[in-house]
Amino acid sequence: MKPDFAKMPRSELTAYVLSHREDMEALEALVNRRTPDSEATWYPAPCTPEGEPIEENIRIMEEAIRGRIEEIERRKQERMQKLEDVAIDIQKVLESLGKTYPVNATIGKMQIATEAIATIENNPALEQRLVSTLNDENITELERFLNHPAAKLAIAALEDWLQNKI
Repeated sequence: MKPDFAKMPRSELTAYVLSHREDMEALEALVNRRTPDSEATWYPAPCTPEGEPIEENIRIMEEAIRGRIEEIERRKQERMQKLEDVAIDIQKVLESLGKTYPVNATIGKMQIATEAIATIENNPALEQRLVSTLNDENITELERFLNHPAAKLAIAALEDWLQNKI
């Protein structure tokens, strides 16, 4: 059975195409995701037809590249801040549940993870923030921000919960 290319993140689809080069359907799905020419950014030629550099055009491209790198870094910082904010909320939930269930026993950690999901589902604002912030690529990064004995089980539960939400 073929995967659902429409639901695959771009990075996963790219990896799939690279490992299944004969799959034209997958390749077409990837090509269809590219930016249309009408929305693409076009830059002037850096050299004349004779190969002479056009300094002004090179300056324009360098400036555009610097701007693009700054934008990528800004977005990355925003994503990390959102992830950290979500982790703080999850940490509070885990700490609260740690007062009710034993944190030194596996069964207690499992109960905390289960109750954490129930707590999230009963808080629509937190649930929405988690769904909009967490994804397959960053959910494992939560472990860096969480400091609780049940963190690994809670992350695994969140990962499963997130798969069922999407």
